[in-house]
Amino acid sequence: MDLREHSNGEKVEIGILGISMGNSRFSEDYIRTLFEEMRSEFPGLAVMLPDVPAQSTLQALGYSHEKIGREVRLSFNGIINKCRRAIDLLEIPNVTMISWSDRAHFGDGKQSVNAVPIGENLNYLKTYQEIQGLYRNNKTFNSDINYATRGVLQGKKRKDGRKMNEDDVQIGTKFLLQELAFIINAADILEAKSTSYVYHELMPVLENLYKGKYGYSPAPNTGFAVYN
Repeated sequence: MDLREHSNGEKVEIGILGISMGNSRFSEDYIRTLFEEMRSEFPGLAVMLPDVPAQSTLQALGYSHEKIGREVRLSFNGIINKCRRAIDLLEIPNVTMISWSDRAHFGDGKQSVNAVPIGENLNYLKTYQEIQGLYRNNKTFNSDINYATRGVLQGKKRKDGRKMNEDDVQIGTKFLLQELAFIINAADILEAKSTSYVYHELMPVLENLYKGKYGYSPAPNTGFAVYN
């Protein structure tokens, strides 16, 4: 569901840029390019930074609790600095910065930003509970989530050097489940009329959710768009 405008021509209210923390693709120049394209299509801009979900991936890779906190903090701050510089250079006011933790700090810049922690948001928690239930009860969804998570983990090395196993995959699935719970109900969570999640590549599980493959319907005022 490539959602950039409604069927009546009305623009989607908020475009939400999804950023993979630790992914070298998201340079400052690349983020600025995405912002430039997005602001021509969406009246409002937001950035989703999966600070808490990212902890599950690091846990699956064998990082200690202390190392997880440090790695997430460094990655988070690096992305924030890139976003801040791009926002200031393009003079985009009131960008919404979304995190799971209410302790996230989005730095200082010339342009004001709206910090929105969603980890305790009731609409988010409700959707996350539903997605967890879907993962437990729908074999196809369960298999697709595991497959996507396995693909991410197999491209990395565990800290202890051992081979990845299915227990690691189960730990890592939390990342994608948490992200999906936000994306498919983002409009209600952000109290917006409509939202579109923007990412640099297609997410098959997300696409299948919107196609109804798993027998679950995302909120009708949400969607996604792929910016290559």
